[in-house]
Amino acid sequence: MTFVVAPEKKEKFVSPSEDYLRICKEGFEQFGIDTYELMAAAENKTVEPPALFSYGTLMRGEPRFPVIAKHGVSCALTAFCFGSLTTNGELPALNLEGKGFSRGDYFLSKDIAGLLLVTDKIEGFHGFGSKHNLFRRTCVPVDVGGKGQRLAWVYVRDTEFDKKLLDNDWRSFLGKRKAFSEALLAAHEASGENFYDELTWNYARFSKIETLDCEKVISLLNDEMSLTERTMAQVSENWVALTNEKLGGTYA
Repeated sequence: MTFVVAPEKKEKFVSPSEDYLRICKEGFEQFGIDTYELMAAAENKTVEPPALFSYGTLMRGEPRFPVIAKHGVSCALTAFCFGSLTTNGELPALNLEGKGFSRGDYFLSKDIAGLLLVTDKIEGFHGFGSKHNLFRRTCVPVDVGGKGQRLAWVYVRDTEFDKKLLDNDWRSFLGKRKAFSEALLAAHEASGENFYDELTWNYARFSKIETLDCEKVISLLNDEMSLTERTMAQVSENWVALTNEKLGGTYA
């Protein structure tokens, strides 16, 4: 149960002052929180996240990724979402009630409305509450690293498939995790001068690690999972690594 404002007490929308909005925006940015919800609320607009979290065939390097690329990507980052993955051998399904967290890609789309029209068909989503849905679309908080989480659309399945993915990672299940991480590192390394020196300073300056090299970065990405693509992007300034639509299905 909760308390809500009585209808007769509700007032019309009141725009925030420029100073108040600026202070709020600066606070959001300081803690790494997306500001699109804040800015939409300031204009009395309905808030819908312009992002999609993919954990299967729509990820970078997978067969359906060109669908994502064709609608424009302004940011692509590896990410985590609470829940577990199961599979029928051909595709994975995310159960938000499952234990642990699942790995995937976070995409900030330039045309989220157009993208969702296509992905709804791919995922067999016929509408909110429809009994004919193969997957249902919902919003979840996604962790890309840093202090804040980001809201993103995701397709989930409440009925699990037969086979569990023990590490909740579709790329690992396909045997592509190492190859993808190597390609991802190469893309970021090529975008920044003195990449490893700056990455060492940004990531390891408070640890006992003296120097990061290719082998150590791959280990941190895959095994220890303590280094995020977001940290690499802060150094390389490449926020759209491996988003060329021709890359679909190339990491074997």
